[in-house]
Amino acid sequence: MRTPHEHDASAPVGVRLRAGPGWRLDACAVDVDDIARSQRDWRLEYSQLSAGAYAGGLQHIQLEGLRLVSEWANRGLRQRGQLDTRTVGFAIARSTAGCARFHGVAASGDTLMIGRGDDIDLTLAPNSIHVGIVVERALLAELWRGIDLQPCSRGQAAQICVAARPGHAAALVQAQLQRMRELSSDAAALREPAHLRRLRDTLLLAWLEALPERLDLAAPKALQERRALVQQVCELAAPSPEPPPTLLEVCRRIGVSPRKLEYCFKEVLGMSPRQYLRAARLNGVRRELRRGRDARSIADVASHWGFWHMSDFAADYKRLFGELPSHTGRSSRAWLPA
Repeated sequence: MRTPHEHDASAPVGVRLRAGPGWRLDACAVDVDDIARSQRDWRLEYSQLSAGAYAGGLQHIQLEGLRLVSEWANRGLRQRGQLDTRTVGFAIARSTAGCARFHGVAASGDTLMIGRGDDIDLTLAPNSIHVGIVVERALLAELWRGIDLQPCSRGQAAQICVAARPGHAAALVQAQLQRMRELSSDAAALREPAHLRRLRDTLLLAWLEALPERLDLAAPKALQERRALVQQVCELAAPSPEPPPTLLEVCRRIGVSPRKLEYCFKEVLGMSPRQYLRAARLNGVRRELRRGRDARSIADVASHWGFWHMSDFAADYKRLFGELPSHTGRSSRAWLPA
């Protein structure tokens, strides 16, 4: 899949350009942690879920009260964390390899994902691009009276997925990418407050006009229960010197049948519990190897995450990340744009 901004992702790169009332951030990387850390003011953790060497990139353009976002990746990812707690995000994700999942709800390329900035849980298919805006709630309140995403009451969702009005999703994605390309090629435009306000208002209204006439904010009880169950199981992927529990042991601890566990994971994350938990632990190993803050061996780090058979671990690691763990340790380096 071609990248929307033609980044060369052969090596970690980050550039942040400031000019007048707006700024632009471009980043590309070959490790998901680099992309996550490049997004200043936001606290995000990325985990790679599909096999192969990762390459991805993003662009952010900050306007008054609103940030334009586009991001692409060649591998499946899970993104969790927080944006600015005073914001609401709108996004559309598109992929040739499947749908996204926003807080456990499947989202096709014609779905608008909407949520408060204080809690983000987005799973993306391989070869994806997602485009969105992150807008301050104070600005949004002036224009949009049909929804309240303040801390929600019982039964009201803080993150929702809705079908865009027919024909709006594709046009909205193309329009925003075009505006971002124009701002990228004309640095002087970021120093023109009046122009930036007009652009901000035009794009924000385009996102609001893509919404259906009525929004259902009710969070189905069954979905809440499935997400809670998945979260309980995901906590078992935390580092531990003990061997990881088998799926039957997980089922006994949580009090569910293997069939129900499988169903919940497929619905919420789009993969089996076995696949997800192994990927989560492998991502944990990779983060520790890239930090390289102590003298622990690869075997020590792997066993800390529950991998006891080194040959199987190395094969699984290479299958997921496209390199051996020994290479990760040698090439480890963190970066942030200036």
